[in-house]
Amino acid sequence: MVHDRVIVRRKSRIAFGAVLIAGTITLVTSALGHRNDATLIVIVTWALAIAAGWAVRLFASEGPDRDRLGVAGLAVPIAGIALIGPLTLHMPFALLLGSGTRTFDDWVIVSAGITGPAHLAFAAMSMQRASRLARGKPAWRPGSIYAITLIVSCVPFIVLFAIPPILVALTGLPFLPILSVMESIAARERDELAQASHDLPFAIARTT
Repeated sequence: MVHDRVIVRRKSRIAFGAVLIAGTITLVTSALGHRNDATLIVIVTWALAIAAGWAVRLFASEGPDRDRLGVAGLAVPIAGIALIGPLTLHMPFALLLGSGTRTFDDWVIVSAGITGPAHLAFAAMSMQRASRLARGKPAWRPGSIYAITLIVSCVPFIVLFAIPPILVALTGLPFLPILSVMESIAARERDELAQASHDLPFAIARTT
């Protein structure tokens, strides 16, 4: 049934996002502990997130829908992407510019201290947008989220140098399409569930 497929897709995205969030926490903790395995953690996190999402889509039970499941189905994955996505984009550049994987660990530490507030602001606003879209309500536009994230990245380090906001500006561009497509995903799933609810009485009548 359409209803069941929507439920499973939402659970799959939640599993995917939850693994990304856990991977981000592990990444920052490991970098702060100077374990020199940040590169491996990023690769393994994305691999496990994709595997978890795929496994849930195949094997998840099709339980009853809840409004909170619709919200979590958008908010959890975008939170995970917002947290680990920028560091993933930075990883190849850090490895190329440095002399080994230790360089990326150092990069994670510096990013957590300098652009960490911008990362958290971006994740929080993305989750807020996801929550409102999932409930069919007006939400912040991707451009507004992008602009506010840039403003957050300017405090307080813009006084010293302009690198953080420039870095955030460049890193944030690939995420604008992701923020935009959330609206179509939410609208499509609401339409599918609405259509399924309209078709149900007719199907029961045909069966009886």
